[in-house]
Amino acid sequence: MRGMAETILITGGAGTLGRATTEVLLARGDRVRILDLVAGEPRDGVEWLIGDLRRPEDVARAVEATDAIVHA
Repeated sequence: MRGMAETILITGGAGTLGRATTEVLLARGDRVRILDLVAGEPRDGVEWLIGDLRRPEDVARAVEATDAIVHA
């Protein structure tokens, strides 16, 4: 059994791979933060951040209090 839920950042989470990864992480009890150029549908356990990986300030905001990163 795992410990506390982790906050996992998914870059590109609005895409096909990102959406599939989100489903797996939510199913195992993690919180998901998504950084993408577009927002997806709101849902429990998912925090959407609109931003661009080429902008250091967007990345800094996204990685704050994040336990792991999945680059999709």
